[in-house]
Amino acid sequence: MTGVIISHRTSRPLPEEYGEILPEIPVYFADISRKILETVFTFTSKGNITHDTIDIQDQVPIKIKDITVIPYIVDHSAYNSFMFLVSADNKKILYTGDYRNTGYKRRIIQTNIKENTEK
Repeated sequence: MTGVIISHRTSRPLPEEYGEILPEIPVYFADISRKILETVFTFTSKGNITHDTIDIQDQVPIKIKDITVIPYIVDHSAYNSFMFLVSADNKKILYTGDYRNTGYKRRIIQTNIKENTEK
């Protein structure tokens, strides 16, 4: 495994949610989501985040070896959630996760999808 990219926070600790992640594996996770999760853990004693994370931001590409991942902010009940456009070997796949297309960010999602499927 060369990297883990987390689309949104949940109320479960990372090891429970994603399994043990070796220290040398980079984990990409939005800083604001991490801070929210750390605050939740402080008040609920549900767990903690023991792994360093690399901040992800809307439409800022992530390069992992020969793979490019572009995060796109989506409407979701968890603040600051992302879908990802993954590109490698002249192929693309859109990981949508469990976003909703009915909330206040629906126009952002529709615009991002349209712009990136026309390329």
